[in-house]
Amino acid sequence: MAEVQINTEEIQKAFDEYDRKVTLNNVIVGCMLGAVLMPLGTLLDYYVYRSEVVYFLKLRLLCSLLIAAFWSVVITPFGRKHPRKLGVLLAIFPAFFISCMIYATDGASSPYYAGLNLVLLVVGFVLHWTFIESLIVVGIVNLMYVAACLLHGQVSTVGLLNNLYFLI
Repeated sequence: MAEVQINTEEIQKAFDEYDRKVTLNNVIVGCMLGAVLMPLGTLLDYYVYRSEVVYFLKLRLLCSLLIAAFWSVVITPFGRKHPRKLGVLLAIFPAFFISCMIYATDGASSPYYAGLNLVLLVVGFVLHWTFIESLIVVGIVNLMYVAACLLHGQVSTVGLLNNLYFLI
């Protein structure tokens, strides 16, 4: 009987290539979702912060525009080579703009922290982040949230801690 040779290096290389392609496709899907879903949040803005709806629409459209520009980077040779790093960066766009909305409204009392949860859940679900990637994104999103609350002023400690509990 012939002996079967297993080349683990070759298997690992094939898996890495497969993972890179799947991750790239997922980042592209994430870009599509982000570009479409951010402006749809205007419906929520209309009911929660009606006085800010025009300003928030501008922020949401700018976010979508930046995601579209980012998408054009994702499909370049650089993007095809580094989809995991770009997947982490993708989550930062909507999280930053939602943090701006938190700052512009009620800080730690704003219900928009839930939008940050949605970003983490949707983008994390679509992109299948590794544990380290998850830690990086959750850390950055939490820093942006805390900064938005502190810059807003008069931080509700209970609200801040409650929201951080759910974000972490």
